[in-house]
Amino acid sequence: MTAVMTSVYRAPGRGARVLARIRGPVVAVAVPTVVLSALWRLFPSSGIVEDRLRDLASLLGLVLIVIAVILIRFGIGRPGHTAPIAPPSQGTWTAIRSPATRVPSHGTHEFAQTWAIDLVHTPDDRPSPAFGGIRRSMAPEEFPSFGMPVYAGGAGQVVAVRDDAPDHRSRNSWSLLPLFAIESLVRGILGARFVFGNVVVIHLDAGGYQVVAHLQRGSAVVAVGQSVAAGERIAACGNSGNSTEPHLHLQLQDDADVSRAVGLPLAFAGSPVPARGESVDWPAPA
Repeated sequence: MTAVMTSVYRAPGRGARVLARIRGPVVAVAVPTVVLSALWRLFPSSGIVEDRLRDLASLLGLVLIVIAVILIRFGIGRPGHTAPIAPPSQGTWTAIRSPATRVPSHGTHEFAQTWAIDLVHTPDDRPSPAFGGIRRSMAPEEFPSFGMPVYAGGAGQVVAVRDDAPDHRSRNSWSLLPLFAIESLVRGILGARFVFGNVVVIHLDAGGYQVVAHLQRGSAVVAVGQSVAAGERIAACGNSGNSTEPHLHLQLQDDADVSRAVGLPLAFAGSPVPARGESVDWPAPA
């Protein structure tokens, strides 16, 4: 890990909050501006005035893209601290993105994903289909992660639940990667709801918010306002939102709304955070 964990929650600074609030709007404006300015150049020009307007639009798009990349990749303020949380599921899980390997773990600070972790269930008796090759899209039920229980990381109150996004087929092959790239771009422009899919957000008593995303449609067993205990089942692993295959996406943040939240360091009680490619075995909650 790249930060020292404490048992006391400390909110991020004002700079981090401002950056978190403006990332989404900048990205949402930058991408359409670049696309539209490029398309404009495909049509015949009516004269020097239109040529200058086209140049101005292209320059504006370029500036916005540069700002968006800086905000997404490098824009981060002072991080907060949170207490370690209970494991999010049971059995053997392997990290495919992890803050123990790099920060930001997903290559972006957008939507508070700075210290997020992605995990796939890898039981000995049922291998998970590996990424790569040229093959068809697979049903989510063909992956061992799909339907696995998801647990609350600590005592707290549920502040958000989404449970109606469909579980789509996989995008975990080279032949399907272009489709996933296009979907990712569109989902990112549309916002966090389309990126995260089905999600449960818990305001932890120890401080901060736990977010578990890409959950199975119709699997949530908690409701907004409900109190939960550490290790209590809240939903099941799915393949909703911006996801190549069924997996657990887990993150901690300082605000209930992922569109304006700042990510917080992640640690598990009783086990280390696995680096990319490493596995961890979690027992079922007592």
